[in-house]
Amino acid sequence: MINTNPFDYFNLDSLLGDDERIIRDSVKEFVAAEILPNIEHHYEAGTQDPELARKMAEMGLFGITIPEEYGGAGANYLSYALVFQKLDMAVSLGVPLDRGNIYLEFFQPNI
Repeated sequence: MINTNPFDYFNLDSLLGDDERIIRDSVKEFVAAEILPNIEHHYEAGTQDPELARKMAEMGLFGITIPEEYGGAGANYLSYALVFQKLDMAVSLGVPLDRGNIYLEFFQPNI
């Protein structure tokens, strides 16, 4: 397969299976549509979107590596890593670097 992505120097995308690409692309679209438009507002206000966890659960992102017979998605650990890579993109792109890492604040319930 010819590498057409200038940012994928080692052509790693060609090593992904169809399921892994689907998961990666779905989460990337979710981040762009649901998280990035609101992340700075929630950071500034000290709030979080109460629907975000529900939407992520509907996508099957919680328990993604748990076998299907136990209610999980049955995906492999590479898929798990791809999910978090794309979720981390929201933090990297959504909030200026001088504001620190808000990943735990944004995705964890208030304690």
